[in-house]
Amino acid sequence: MFDFLRTNLNNIRPVAPKQQKSATVSRVYPNLRPLEKDTVSFSGLDKNKMITDKTYYGGAGPKVRKLLAEAEEPRKEFERTLKKILAPYCCFDNNLPTHDFGRLVFNKKSERSLREKFVSREISDVEEAKNEIRDIIRGRIILDNPNTTEGANYICSALTKAVNEKKIKIVNIKSYYEMDKRYTNGEDLQYIPLKSLLKLDNAVTAKYGESAFKSGTSRENGYNAVHIIFELQNGYYAELQIMGKNVEKVKEMEDILYKIKGNKTIPPKYREVQEAYDKYVKGKPARERELSEYTRRVYNAQRLKELEKYPNIEQKEFLPLPINSKLPRIFDFNNLAKIYRSKD
Repeated sequence: MFDFLRTNLNNIRPVAPKQQKSATVSRVYPNLRPLEKDTVSFSGLDKNKMITDKTYYGGAGPKVRKLLAEAEEPRKEFERTLKKILAPYCCFDNNLPTHDFGRLVFNKKSERSLREKFVSREISDVEEAKNEIRDIIRGRIILDNPNTTEGANYICSALTKAVNEKKIKIVNIKSYYEMDKRYTNGEDLQYIPLKSLLKLDNAVTAKYGESAFKSGTSRENGYNAVHIIFELQNGYYAELQIMGKNVEKVKEMEDILYKIKGNKTIPPKYREVQEAYDKYVKGKPARERELSEYTRRVYNAQRLKELEKYPNIEQKEFLPLPINSKLPRIFDFNNLAKIYRSKD
């Protein structure tokens, strides 16, 4: 009997003792560097792709810094050129010219945003990035009197003249505006009339042999602006946006929603917005459509305000979220504006 037990006990594999639950769980993570302090999350990557230190920081970081360093001279030249061309029509550097139709401002993509682009688009080197990311260098004209097309027409004419003189090379022209008349009260919401854009494109075609104009585009979110892409020296491109001051207010906040939807980096003050989106909207098609529809109506209401064609213009700053909406009130653009203006 004892021999039997001894033989069979030798064949029994020991069972590991059950581990007690602990408040601190030990896990092994990749050796990632921490995010910058002003970010909550990062990456517009496919959820199934893994970001590692090598692909994200070790690979993209040095390339992005090189990309930005080499962009400095083209950026300065772009700013100097546009200022000369638009000096009679736009103000900048606190210098108000005689004819002032808008304000011209410049910026460039942040290093963090470019790192995300490198990873999400799987960009391998600086030369590829120059062609893939055409808004590294950016300018924006905020029209002061967008209730008429006068200022935008003058600006478009100045750009046409510069093309004819080969001071600038334009490779892409897009006019974003709402085409569905149910949202526009029957109004034409384009900032620059089609006739003026075609005249600019004719100059581009005559000088450079290829049309740059893309037919009017209606975005699902109701965004309204004109985007013009310039080809610069050293293979870089720059983007000029033209929009009204009311629409610009919406764009600044809608960009935050765009980043949240795309799982990109956002400032910490928007953490509550991100949490609300993840809990109440993300993965729920009906809520996602409702938020998109509301954003669309906000954009178009702001453009109609600029045209002085919107009723109750003196009430809320933005079109409020409908009372019967199932979205959390934090998505009301009037509430988003309060967060946007608050300090980090």
